[in-house]
Formats: sequence, C-alpha cells, structure tokens
Amino acid sequence: MNAARVPLVDLAAHNAPFTEAFTARLRDACATGQFVLGPDVSAFEEEFASAVGWPYAVAVSSGTDALVCALRLAGVGRDAEVITTPFTFAATAEAILRVGAVPVFVDVRPTDLNLDPEAVSDAVTPRTRAVLAVHLFGRCAAVVKLDAICRKHDLALIEDAAQAVGAPRHEGVRSLQCHSFFPAKPLGALGDGGAVCCETEAQAKELRSLRVHGAQRRGWHERLGGNFRLDAIQAAWLRVKLPHLADYLTRRREHARAYDAAFADLPGLSLLSPGYGSPDAVASYYTLRSTDRDGLKEHLSRRDIAAAVYYDTPLHHQPLCAGAAPSGALPEAERAAEEVLTLPLFPEMTSDQRGCVIDAVRTFCEQHPLDR
Repeated sequence: MNAARVPLVDLAAHNAPFTEAFTARLRDACATGQFVLGPDVSAFEEEFASAVGWPYAVAVSSGTDALVCALRLAGVGRDAEVITTPFTFAATAEAILRVGAVPVFVDVRPTDLNLDPEAVSDAVTPRTRAVLAVHLFGRCAAVVKLDAICRKHDLALIEDAAQAVGAPRHEGVRSLQCHSFFPAKPLGALGDGGAVCCETEAQAKELRSLRVHGAQRRGWHERLGGNFRLDAIQAAWLRVKLPHLADYLTRRREHARAYDAAFADLPGLSLLSPGYGSPDAVASYYTLRSTDRDGLKEHLSRRDIAAAVYYDTPLHHQPLCAGAAPSGALPEAERAAEEVLTLPLFPEMTSDQRGCVIDAVRTFCEQHPLDR
C-alpha cells in the first residue's frame, strides 16, 4: 500500500458539513444582539447535559476555566492540597494553582496511565481538599474507587473529562465533571469553550455566578469568580455539531478497534488497557507505548504520517509546578513520558489512511524487533 498523507486530525474535513446549518443559526444569533451567554448558550447547556447523562451542565469559556470553576465550587482555596496526576496537560495543575491550592502528584497505573487509587489514598493529609482525576486518552479513571476515598476523607472529587466526552457516567459517584470544547476535541468549538456538569440546581446556580465575576444579580458580587462566559457564537456552533457526537464516537471507536487488532501481537509495543471495546473507554485519542517511541515517530514522519507525544515531560518536572512536591516516587509517569505515542484518529479518516498507519507501524516493529 502506498503511503498517504495522514494528519493527526482533519478539522477542515470534520467541520465542512456544518457550514450551511451554522450560517443560518449565526444569522439568528446576530438578530438577537446577544453575543455573550443568551438563549443559544442556555439551549446548548440543556442539550449537552442530556447527551452526557448529567442533570445540569454550565457552559464556560474553556476546559481550563471549567476546572477553576469546579475547584472554587468545591471550596478549594489557598494552601489547600489537591491530589492529581503528573501525567496530563499542564491545565490540570494550572487550575489548581490559580485557586491558590497546591498540586500533590501521585503516580499512575501502567495499564491506563490514570491515577492509582492506592497512591491517592496514601497521599491524603489534613490539608487535602480534593482529588482531581483525569480521564486520560479517553479512558476513565477509577472513579468508583476514588469516590470511596473521597467520601471517607470528606474530599471533593473532580473529573477532568476534557479527553473523554461521551464516556459513561458512573452512577452513585459524587463528583463534578469538566469538559473542553477545544477545536480538536471530539466535540470541538470554533475556538475555546468548556462546561462543568453537576448534580443539583444549587450547584448550577453557583457555577453560573462564578462565570460572571461571582455575581448573583447585576452589580452584586458575592464571591471571587471570573469572566468565564461562553459566547453565543460558540454555543450555536456546538449545537449544530452535538447531534452528531454519538456518530463521531462510533467511527472513532471503529478505527481504534482496528488499531488494537492490528497491533496486539507486535514486539516493542504495549496497548493501553482497557481496550476500546470496554464501556469505560472512548476513542478520543489512540495512544500506545513503544520501547523505541522516538524511532517509531521518525519512521512515521518519513512516511508522511503525523504522530504526537502527549506528554513528554511529567508535570512534577515542569517549571510551572516547581513549588509542588510529588508524593513519593513517580516511576510509572516518568516511564510513560518516554514511551507514549499518539497516532492519527478522527471520524473522517478513511480505511486507506488507517491502513497506511497500520502498515507503517507493523513494518517498523517487524524491522526493529524489540522486547515488550
């Protein structure tokens, strides 16, 4: 099979079908004169909450701001400790730092690269106020076990679901769930956007206050909030795309399952577990581990196939987190940073493009037979 140009994502192809419908909705938005919050935002909140199985969703300006709002709602403030993962995007720790709290990093499980519940339990101190779990690469963290730890110690549980929109909700778990609508996400806006999902109207009311500078009514500011509002144009775009989310996720999962089947027997590769047949995984990314990650990435590049490393430097080694001490050694996070590689995965990917990726990965592993 001849190699073809295979991007990591193809936003042009992904967004092209929605231009006409969005243009019509944009005219309606312009006619109302409400460009910040407004009826499209309210409608999107209801529609998104229903789509992901939560009673309430409050739309905000980004996934990062969603985390900030959730932490503030949970009462996390200055000098509190928040247990989280070192193996994630910087925004997870950044949100903790923005509310004046201290990130406490614990190691991840080697199978799915999510928080290790036993390490979380060992890291709880009298200053701990919350656990912030990331559903990395679309695989759900062990929220049932984490919820039990949080209930035992009276801690808040916050789910960073920026990479896991559409993941199943775990009934009975007491948490706040944060989402990102960054353009490359499975449900992507035309710019930044986010949401916090919650259980009660009282929580939703507080979140709506936090996103408008802590105001409960115009001119009356009761708490420290911020300008965390989603604009109407982004909401209008997201409303056009939301009905197609289930189809996007189905097509992503089909590609990911094909990858799983093609790579399962290759030396030098490890597939993350659970696989994409699990109900606790969505195919927002396709990330595997290679004992020669850099060599594989270079091989793909020579074949004009995009690949990316998320993440090559754990947060406890980032200057941003210089004041945060890890809770013990973090060998799994550090090893993962040397081995992970994300392959192309998007709903519009053709079988030929997928075949080019599979052929390139298999060829490399067969030519460079390393032990697992």
